[in-house]
Amino acid sequence: MLELRILTQNPDGSENTDEDMTFLAYILESDITQMLSIDYAKPKIDNDKIKYHFTQPERISLNIFLDSTGEYNDDFSLSVYERIQRFKTVTYLQNDELHEPNTVNIYFGEVSFTSCRLENSTVTYKKVSREGIVRSAVIAATFSSIPSLTAEENATRQSSPDLTHIRVVKAGDTLPLMCDEIYGDPSMYLAVAKANNIVNFRSLEEGDEIVFPPIKK
Repeated sequence: MLELRILTQNPDGSENTDEDMTFLAYILESDITQMLSIDYAKPKIDNDKIKYHFTQPERISLNIFLDSTGEYNDDFSLSVYERIQRFKTVTYLQNDELHEPNTVNIYFGEVSFTSCRLENSTVTYKKVSREGIVRSAVIAATFSSIPSLTAEENATRQSSPDLTHIRVVKAGDTLPLMCDEIYGDPSMYLAVAKANNIVNFRSLEEGDEIVFPPIKK
């Protein structure tokens, strides 16, 4: 088993190493799943090329074992129930200063997964004594990385009608199709043709640069 450490970030992005804001546990090496996903724009026409839209936040899923029976050699000082509450404090509950859940850094083995937040979790109580004391539990948790603003802005800017765009004509491009991608309206091709002094919009040549200025509808 691998020792897991989850530490919170301070508002300035530095790491908070206070014990009461740190979660420690064990995870099985075979119960770690990393998910990578890319979104592509839906083709406008049949046989159109699949075009990159944006990269989804990276996700990681873990099964976290909490045990006081000795089965998993869990020697942490807090009880299983107390550690479930610590997990909630570190990853789930709203931080009073931030008014939102904490951003956390996750470490196990040589792996680090930083600047992420809890996406969802499920606590399964495996063993509970007759007195109601939790002896063993498993937390199945998924964390999602926080995408940079620049990545989001770039994805938006690629098709923002309020910005000037310069596109290089590729095979199969038509001016109405390119206007549909930029402005969401293929009928803008006449205004774009005028702005670029294009006499015959049907005879675009591969490699030509076309300027798509902001156009008020």
